[in-house]
Amino acid sequence: MSPALLLDRLGRHGTLVLAGGALFGLSLPQLSALARPALGPLVMVLLALALMRVRWAEILAQVRRPAVVGLAAVWLLVASPALMAGALALVGPVAAPGVETGMVLMAASAPIVSAPAIALMMGLPLPLSLSVTLLATVLVPLSVPWVAAGMLHLPVTLDAAMLGQRMAMVVAGGLLLALLGRRVTSEAWRTRHARRLDGVAVLVLFAFALAVMDAVTAPLAADPARVLRLIGLSFVLCGGMMAATALVFAPFGRAAALGLGYIASSRNMGVILAALPAGAHPEVALWFAVAQFPLYMLPALIRPLVRRLSF
Repeated sequence: MSPALLLDRLGRHGTLVLAGGALFGLSLPQLSALARPALGPLVMVLLALALMRVRWAEILAQVRRPAVVGLAAVWLLVASPALMAGALALVGPVAAPGVETGMVLMAASAPIVSAPAIALMMGLPLPLSLSVTLLATVLVPLSVPWVAAGMLHLPVTLDAAMLGQRMAMVVAGGLLLALLGRRVTSEAWRTRHARRLDGVAVLVLFAFALAVMDAVTAPLAADPARVLRLIGLSFVLCGGMMAATALVFAPFGRAAALGLGYIASSRNMGVILAALPAGAHPEVALWFAVAQFPLYMLPALIRPLVRRLSF
């Protein structure tokens, strides 16, 4: 099979293939150390693939009508963790305290930068999901310390300047790659080879999985039943965030609600994990690791529903 045909097939069945990404990363923990330094470049490539496909006029339209983008960012970064904390207080303990802390911090995280690329594979609107993801990424260094102190009484300190610089480098790198890609290709070519570009994104996401799944290996070996229960709980909570977000933004149209619902379920917890204080419960990291499973598997599970509701 030629590389081009392989990319076409990966793109055509992108969400289904992506569901194996978490298992792929889990099966090769010895390669995690090699993949971890490439996280930044991998994110840049994923962002570039999304930016290559979007029309600038669509992004400008979002900028001219910022209400939905701003409301979505506030919902993701402030309202979501408040609802998660409230739900946990209402139903009582559902897991260890460290795991519950991880749940609230997960709900306070920005969407992963690769979420727009995955949303595109699912047929969801790219401009809105991309705009909200970028805005939330910029604001999360300011919102998380407030959420952690106010809701969890946890002294999480994020260096906003450092994180802002890091995020700016990632966004700038992705933008430069996208501009280069758009310069050497035509819009007709990008439309004609959309599936092939999706296939490239799938391969990049598989490499990404190598770097983020190693934290599950040791706990899974020590107590597999408990880790499997936590993985099941992560699907319930991520699905709940998706459904709640879609319902809240339903007045803005079905496509917008579905797109925002998806990115609400795919959160970038790595930045928060790096900022946790030394005294934080060690099982926060375990929760962040098991929550990667729905990130990779939910797109395949919900794509049939998305396709039915989108038309």
